[in-house]
Amino acid sequence: MSKGTNFTEYIPIPVQKSAILKGRGETWGEWFSQYKRHVKSRDLWEYLNPDAPTIYGLLGPAGEFKVTEDMVKIQLKAEKQQVFEEALKTWEALPTEQKVTTPRPTLGVPTEKEISDQYIAKVKTWKESSEKILDDQQVTNYNQISNWVNLSVDRALYDRACDAYESTPGGPTVQMIVKFLAKECAVTEHEREDNIRKRYRDHLALAIQRGTDRDAWLETYKGLYNKAMQHRIPEVQGSIGSSDFLEVLRAQYAPEWARSQLMAQATKATLGEKLTSLDDLIKIFSTLVAEENRLTSSGGRNATILT
Repeated sequence: MSKGTNFTEYIPIPVQKSAILKGRGETWGEWFSQYKRHVKSRDLWEYLNPDAPTIYGLLGPAGEFKVTEDMVKIQLKAEKQQVFEEALKTWEALPTEQKVTTPRPTLGVPTEKEISDQYIAKVKTWKESSEKILDDQQVTNYNQISNWVNLSVDRALYDRACDAYESTPGGPTVQMIVKFLAKECAVTEHEREDNIRKRYRDHLALAIQRGTDRDAWLETYKGLYNKAMQHRIPEVQGSIGSSDFLEVLRAQYAPEWARSQLMAQATKATLGEKLTSLDDLIKIFSTLVAEENRLTSSGGRNATILT
């Protein structure tokens, strides 16, 4: 068992008011990075990592193991329901043409083997964790972390976290509380994708507004496009992404070029030919913008390639 850092006196951890955790959203990432840093600096990550198996006997004997196979079954059902709901949201957001080739998610049912294996694993974890009791110095360091968590989390949210583990033997520990906070406050993959989709759509719309700088818009757009591609959001997939991109450029940044590209895409679609991808259109447009800027710079006047 690793020993905690030798803090000779109680050192309170400062709490930044701007980083108070109030619920689901962007503050979770900032809060959790601070939590992780404080815990690791006190050599307690092994015990307080919320992604690790729950340690029940951290502050003393954990008591009797009270988990049943029925309880495990209920938990597995809830986990599978959550996975199904997330997968269904992602599927429903797909363009119609992708839904045809992508099977609709189905709700999984826990098998007897899954329930048995999970139960055995919980018994094993219980036995192992019951032996992980902190020494005196580690308890001092633990109390500092506990105090910081208490002060840095919205009171109502903190109370709900404690209530969730009130009947758990040995709880609620800091690890248990942070496990609860992670479920409540961490942004889900679906929410992250929704946020990326919204930022992408909002930025596309900026290209239509008069007075916006083309070059600055393009640089920001390329960053958002790359993020959107990483998460495979519908707005950058297939012909929809290409059409949306060209339509906003047609408004003011490159009216004639965008119009000619839209006509070329329509002709290719009619002839059954491969459409120019959004990625290629972005590269072509970026090259034309760079060349126009180069000519303007070298000629001392506004050169016009994109009209």
